[in-house]
Amino acid sequence: MKIVFMGTSEYSAKHLEEIIKAGFNVVGVVSQPDKPAGRGLKLRPTPVKQVTLRYDLPIYQPLKINSGDGWKVLKSLDPDVIIVVSYGKILKKNILELPKYGCYNVHPSLLPKYRGTTPIRRALENGEKMTGVTIFKLDEGIDTGPIAMQKAICISIDDTYGTLNEKLTELGCKMLVEFLKDLENGKVELKPQIGKASYSDKISKKELFIDWNQSGFKIFNKTRAFDPTPGVRSKLNGKLFKFFGAILEERKLENDHIPGQVVDIDKKVITIACGNGRDLVKFKRLQPSGKRIMNPIELKNGRIIKKGDIFSSEN
Repeated sequence: MKIVFMGTSEYSAKHLEEIIKAGFNVVGVVSQPDKPAGRGLKLRPTPVKQVTLRYDLPIYQPLKINSGDGWKVLKSLDPDVIIVVSYGKILKKNILELPKYGCYNVHPSLLPKYRGTTPIRRALENGEKMTGVTIFKLDEGIDTGPIAMQKAICISIDDTYGTLNEKLTELGCKMLVEFLKDLENGKVELKPQIGKASYSDKISKKELFIDWNQSGFKIFNKTRAFDPTPGVRSKLNGKLFKFFGAILEERKLENDHIPGQVVDIDKKVITIACGNGRDLVKFKRLQPSGKRIMNPIELKNGRIIKKGDIFSSEN
């Protein structure tokens, strides 16, 4: 079975390496063009390209995929199946109908929930207790095709984007190998997506700012959805801070405080009032603009933050 793999990101690269190690016949890999990065703005190969070169496989990086060179490349490879994992472009009907078995995508949510580009972050932000991975056949919609395989995992209260992304990547890699074996053996059964669909929209910079008028639970979930990167943020006296390592705290403050007010700083955490002024949320690490990530006691001893300071809810 001739496989063409299409992907770009680190998440995608791990899936590619898994199927290569499993011995599948990957006849070609398609990735986005290299982009300038770093201080020197030198072209940096995509994570998928790096894996492809390491295993000496053919790599193609067309500017357009649905026409021109991209279309010619795919036709010449004559794949039995195309696997798409975080490629970054929408495939049109001519490509979807090219392979014998069609095109399949590995998506880190329990479709039809969290269709779109940011399913892991949105699941955490919304306080979901369960998520998973879906392998489905691509059609002309956005993550709407029939499901070939789906598996669920629990979201721990301690999960952040970093840990949950790692868990779902590991699950997705195992599922992709299992799916390709089933496809070779004619065991794949497609089922339509059932249930209410939801969408995970692209993240805006404005969304990353903390609204201290929200409950501690909402701020906790928002923080872990963007931890370790890019980090939720707030301003203190006009200076930007990023927040990491949120701790869920159910107890309430005895006295009213201003939302965003620093209630306490000790060796391990900084406690900030939120919600109605009696709710609270704790953080293990903060990063002042232009500086490294610091623990609360460093911020206190360096007189960067003190008890009574008030973070802004405006961006």
